[in-house]
Amino acid sequence: MDTIKWLSERELQLKDKQLQLKEQLEAVEKELAIVEVAKDYLQEFYFNNTAQELFLLYLTHIEAYCNWTKVDVDGALYDPDEKLMRRIEEKIGISENAKKAFREEVLIRMSSYKRKGKQFDYKSHERLKEAIENSL
Repeated sequence: MDTIKWLSERELQLKDKQLQLKEQLEAVEKELAIVEVAKDYLQEFYFNNTAQELFLLYLTHIEAYCNWTKVDVDGALYDPDEKLMRRIEEKIGISENAKKAFREEVLIRMSSYKRKGKQFDYKSHERLKEAIENSL
């Protein structure tokens, strides 16, 4: 009789332990889901910031290229970085012959956005957005 009572109590203890473990597992899964959301948010934030920085760098260089000016880097003047511009443009198949027209198109779009009081960021020009994202 004691053995049956002990087994019965042990079964209840094991069921309680199993329930506790299940609750702990659910809590861990919820925390993991929160961590995943935070990780995804941080990755997107980092990606968007990096893309915007590359976009602004590209704009600086194409503006200098189209206006026949130099790029100011910490007070020193340099020619626009053709390698940088081409590396981005090649991601979307802009040929050597089409680069000038593409760069002018981007600057015209930027000017149009500014006139309308809209913000021009790396997502504002679909082909350039694709090039920037493919460059990262």
